[in-house]
Amino acid sequence: MKSKVEIEKLLNELDGFYNQPHCSNEHAQLYSKIALLELCGWLEVTLDEIVKDYALDTTIPKLTKPKNVEYLEENIIRKTSGFKYDRNFRPMLIHTIGIIGVEKLEEKCDVDLQKLKSVLGTIERERDVAAHTSIAGVASTYDSPSVIKNKLDQLYLILEKIEKELNEI
Repeated sequence: MKSKVEIEKLLNELDGFYNQPHCSNEHAQLYSKIALLELCGWLEVTLDEIVKDYALDTTIPKLTKPKNVEYLEENIIRKTSGFKYDRNFRPMLIHTIGIIGVEKLEEKCDVDLQKLKSVLGTIERERDVAAHTSIAGVASTYDSPSVIKNKLDQLYLILEKIEKELNEI
């Protein structure tokens, strides 16, 4: 799974700018918006990496034929855009481990998946507002970078558990 070190560093930096005494409301909103969009980008890449890491595990690779690796990368991972569980991550898992494997994973991770779906749903709604509005002249408000970092921490723990269970299937 993708490390959270770089995004944590960025979110901490944005939070520092956000909390400067001379930071205008417009700049604070900009830092918050950047933090949200960066979290969304990290999420998409992380979900892709969970699937890819599972399939190409160096200790026990599940996919060994180059044409299948290429198919996974080109037709499953690259064609998936978004981070919703049911619409994006679950279909990638189904293509990779099959519906039976997904059913087993969902049984093992039921509580974590419910939390994941809830947090991802909230983030997607916030991202949709951020992606379809401009800071200039709009009264939209976004979570502060520190709140975004808390969401990152929560998501990371859930995704770690899911990845662990996935690797045991």
